Amino acid sequence: MKITHSTHPGYRLNLGMTPVFKTVRIQLSFLGDLSADTVTARALVPYILKATCEKYPSRRALTTQLEQMYAASFGAGVKKIGLTQEIVFDLTILHNRYAMGFDNLLQDAFELLSELLFRPRFSDAIFREEVRLLQEYFDSQYDNKMRYAIQSLYDNMYEGEPYRLQPLGQADDLASITLDDVKQAYHAMLAEDAIHINVVGDVDASEIKELIDTYLPFGARSKPITALDQSPKPKRSSRLIAETQDVLQGKIALGFQLPVYYTTDDYYAAVVYNMLLGGGSESLLFKRIREELNLVYFIGSAYDQYKGSLMIYGGIDTAAYEEVQAEITTVMEAIATGDFDDAALAITKQVLINNLIESFDSQGAMIGRINHLSIFNKTFDTKALIARVEEIDKDDVAKIARLVQADTSFFLKGVTP
Repeated sequence: MKITHSTHPGYRLNLGMTPVFKTVRIQLSFLGDLSADTVTARALVPYILKATCEKYPSRRALTTQLEQMYAASFGAGVKKIGLTQEIVFDLTILHNRYAMGFDNLLQDAFELLSELLFRPRFSDAIFREEVRLLQEYFDSQYDNKMRYAIQSLYDNMYEGEPYRLQPLGQADDLASITLDDVKQAYHAMLAEDAIHINVVGDVDASEIKELIDTYLPFGARSKPITALDQSPKPKRSSRLIAETQDVLQGKIALGFQLPVYYTTDDYYAAVVYNMLLGGGSESLLFKRIREELNLVYFIGSAYDQYKGSLMIYGGIDTAAYEEVQAEITTVMEAIATGDFDDAALAITKQVLINNLIESFDSQGAMIGRINHLSIFNKTFDTKALIARVEEIDKDDVAKIARLVQADTSFFLKGVTP
């Protein structure tokens, strides 16, 4: 695969040119500030735009057009990268060589994106439907107790910080949000957001550039992307926040500070540390606490490269909390002193490398990777990346482990008899 990044007035073009896939995937990424004032209105924008437009005034009309484009696939959504809220539109089409006759699906794709972006149809009925669906999503978070515990951890650990915000917004906004709010967010997105156009497939760079300039004439902009949240960490002792509900299975979400970011030299060691700690079924937490002691229903860890933090999560019996907490501490201290098997580290690194190699078989994974690289002004070198992982040793991992500091823990516990 040949990967190129180029900057043009109004947008950044990221191409992954490869003959491996029979389809071409086109992704438009709008990157704006993650702000409590606009997060919910912005979250509704892609879902309203993907529903209808002036040329295709109903969901059925748009679906019919996609079917006529050899069952093209179109999606939209929102993500969070550091202090940036990313609005994404994703269109996958069959490559022209596999189409019948003289159909130019690549041109049709950019024409469709142009219609959806520049000639939207802000229907009040669609707006109300999307608000209802978003409310159902927030309601489902309460029903999904693990997700509820994690969000409760964020709300407390990042209280008062933009980083606590979900990319889909805030439930409290839905009672008062209006269609005009969404329209304002849409116009601000088009006029101000940094724009990345990502394409993966067997394409020609000059042809893609010509289609963009013809169908997606974005105006010049200079909005910076705040992809990392390196705000000062609060100085406080570790604290436990507990909540009781009528649940059969307790949930833990333990938050830690880990001041290592995607752009820092220790990033790859932090990735290896997280995988070794709780990144999968071969991790030390899983093997010790789940398989050997059978103290949890599940357990894992997640490293946040944009915030410089770490989370351990799991499902447990309420009565086992103190024992589970003690075992987690024991495992973490063992890693910090290098008291773990060389074989475990070797397996961890091999899993990471295998995951990287397998991602090349996925168009979605590749388009996400080239967009991510562009946001951080990085280039992709497979051999160099694998080498960085392979060279991580015990001392590197132990060094990361010693940086970890307990911050806030959230425990959702059941009612004890």
